[in-house]
Amino acid sequence: WSQIATQLIGRSCLQCRNRYVNQVDPSLRRGGWTEEEDKKIVAAQSRLGNRWAQISKMLEGRSEDAVGHRWMSLLHARADRIKATLTENDLKFLQGANDIPYRNVKPWTPEEDEKLINAAKEHGTANWGMISKMFQGRSSRQCRDRYFSKLDPSISKEPWTDEEDKKVVIAQSKLGNSWVKIAKYLEGRPEIAVKVRWYTVLTHKADKMLQEMDENDFKFIDMVAMEAQKVPEKRKWSEMEDQKLVGLVNEYGLGNWSQIATQLIGRSCLQCRNRYVNQVDPSLRRGGWTEEEDKKIVAAQSRLGNRWAQISKMLEGRSEDAVGHRWMSLLHARADRIKATLTENDLKFLQGANDIPYRNVKPWTPEEDEKLINAAKEHGTANWGMISKMFQGRSSRQCRDRYFSKLDPSISKEPWTDEEDKKVVIAQSKLGNSWVKIAKYLEGRPEIAVKVRWYTVLTHKADKMLQEMDENDFKFIDMVAMEAQKVPEKRKWSEMEDQKLVGLVNEYGLGNWSQIATQ
Repeated sequence: WSQIATQLIGRSCLQCRNRYVNQVDPSLRRGGWTEEEDKKIVAAQSRLGNRWAQISKMLEGRSEDAVGHRWMSLLHARADRIKATLTENDLKFLQGANDIPYRNVKPWTPEEDEKLINAAKEHGTANWGMISKMFQGRSSRQCRDRYFSKLDPSISKEPWTDEEDKKVVIAQSKLGNSWVKIAKYLEGRPEIAVKVRWYTVLTHKADKMLQEMDENDFKFIDMVAMEAQKVPEKRKWSEMEDQKLVGLVNEYGLGNWSQIATQLIGRSCLQCRNRYVNQVDPSLRRGGWTEEEDKKIVAAQSRLGNRWAQISKMLEGRSEDAVGHRWMSLLHARADRIKATLTENDLKFLQGANDIPYRNVKPWTPEEDEKLINAAKEHGTANWGMISKMFQGRSSRQCRDRYFSKLDPSISKEPWTDEEDKKVVIAQSKLGNSWVKIAKYLEGRPEIAVKVRWYTVLTHKADKMLQEMDENDFKFIDMVAMEAQKVPEKRKWSEMEDQKLVGLVNEYGLGNWSQIATQ
């Protein structure tokens, strides 16, 4: 199919393969279905599951799509009645069917198994990419599956018990053929073992087993689901860890959290940083809040939003968690009343607040801007990793953000209109501070420009603007949402393409879909 695909412009290997085997293969039959074929589909499905590609090979002239559709539309509902009529003679064609592989894979040798066990001991059971390099012709997935299905010491070698069989049948009735999930209910039974057990032993007696069960038999699924939903408890910081953290900050300095985290086993950089700035920093104050502090929080939040890390720096001795909690628990409800009492003097501390950066970043120079524009023209606007290598000290994210927020030719340089302001206010009332989504409603306005417009101009008059609007003003959001939900139509195959596809299969052979798709 790879050869064939090269001859069909705009068609992938998979498209070529599916079109041929399901639609234009000259050997396909279009006539009605016989009782014999229906019996074969039901018998094969009970043994192999929905492996239509394999089952279709047992029915001459029937495509996998046709077999699958026949099962889903008609035979699935009649399967039990048809199974009851099957004789040993009807099942003869299935001899060896369980051994049908999904692809040709050479069997594992005892030497390979021993080597794989030793490699897993040495490198652990998470480095399959590295381990697979020790085995010629074995992928990382093959090595992983072989180990966890056959060689893992935790796999049970005991015969299957009635209790385990009951669990498989119950879980399959609830979860379908999700063998990975079902295997979690059976200790020492990997997903492949569970799957084989189902198709070789349990599938034909599952209905009878389910009829003999009561509600208590199903309880284990609910119990396991409840256990899975439990949030693991966070390990509390000990007094000794707190003391050590304070000492390490004094030694390494505020900000070197990666170095500090290496000295505290089981603690991440973020955990160390949050614990220090919110709990154990000696400069923190624990006393009651003053009216002056409340005014500062309300004024700063109206300008900066919920940037508690920045706002806390304006209140000596207050942590960002404490400031955020003060706002959410008390000041949020009183914000309008407090704003009404603010004087110009109360707002002086906010001069230049809009320019507070999230981190220290050196400003872009005109030379860098020009270089970035030329790089985007040359390499396109998707290769920021490559482009960032041309700029010392600039990350791919910084280059991307700079271009799309300031330099992209599609950005509007016109003053903001009342209509645009209305759209921002409406979208923010529906979507919150999701600036990326809101920017999609405004042509030529990047997310950063929208965010700045909100905090510098619109935030203090949004409520009044919303009161003056009617239902028609909100319609554009629903219209855009409907457009986004539309599924693009698939391009239909033309008669000429079908003829060309048949010719390419005859030329390159059945299976070379990637070549076929290129044509």
